[in-house]
Amino acid sequence: MADNKNKRTAPTIQDVLNGQTAKPRARFKSGYTGPRKALASAASGVTAPMPSAARPAGTYRSGGILDYAWIAYCVVLSIALTTAVIAYVHGVGKSREGIYYPNNVFTINGVVKDIFADYRNGGLGSAHNSASSTQTAQADAAAENTASTDNDALLGQTSTSSVPNSTTGATMTLDVGDSTGSYPEAASYEELLTQLDSALAAKDIDFVGSKLSYEDEESKTLIGYPQSVVEHFTQYMADNSDKRETFLAGIKDESEFSAKNGSAYLVKLPLLQFTINMGYDQTTISISGFSDQTMDSGQSAIVSPLLPCMYTIHAETAKGSQTSEVECNMNEGNLKINIGVTD
Repeated sequence: MADNKNKRTAPTIQDVLNGQTAKPRARFKSGYTGPRKALASAASGVTAPMPSAARPAGTYRSGGILDYAWIAYCVVLSIALTTAVIAYVHGVGKSREGIYYPNNVFTINGVVKDIFADYRNGGLGSAHNSASSTQTAQADAAAENTASTDNDALLGQTSTSSVPNSTTGATMTLDVGDSTGSYPEAASYEELLTQLDSALAAKDIDFVGSKLSYEDEESKTLIGYPQSVVEHFTQYMADNSDKRETFLAGIKDESEFSAKNGSAYLVKLPLLQFTINMGYDQTTISISGFSDQTMDSGQSAIVSPLLPCMYTIHAETAKGSQTSEVECNMNEGNLKINIGVTD
């Protein structure tokens, strides 16, 4: 029958959790002192093991892998900190017109970068509205050019304007072979020159105007001179017989100066003109055979068609006036006249 009095009891789980196992407990001492136990101890020379000391309450040892998890955590943290420092040194310190941002942030490349650049260049969406931007720039440039032109005009610096020609009287009608004037129809070019000499001396403006012509550069048709120009030319030749003689000798070559208009012989002269370059504002120009014109500084005027003779050019300004005699000849088809302008 079991001895319940000396029965050994094991600690329960609750005792372990509450630290009750650390309390000293009475050990069962056997009262047997028989020979077997004594002999066994003497033969082995080993004393019976003493019970190990009890651990302090509340201390435990897991003995698992979690004991080494802090090492891995420290390694990962070190890598993260190193990466952050490198990114900061190479990215945050760079400026973009006073705006700081990290270059190495992943989203800064692509859409975010484009939007940011677009914003810095004038607003979101401006880069995708290039046509409108171009039109705006062109409009601004046109407005600036207009303002510049207006200012230049006020300062008298325009350079492309020209004064239109203005003469007195209609263009003379050329003879086509049915003339009923003072002279019969010339049978040759030589005979025409003889008649023209007499008409110039007699100041026969109608006959002279019906026989002198120039060729239109585009249509190649023969055109008569303005009546005012013919009047001035005829008067000049009547007053200067030497000039009349020189003129008739200069157009003697029939192959160069003769022309037929219908059945009538005509004299075909080269187109002669003056180019006047003005250096003063509000200047009134008077030229023999032409009506007065007002010019400003920087303007140019082409005066034509001219007949080969002397012309009086008078320039009148608020500060004074100047009069010059300028001869037009067939050796200088386009004579430049500078008034207050130095080439």
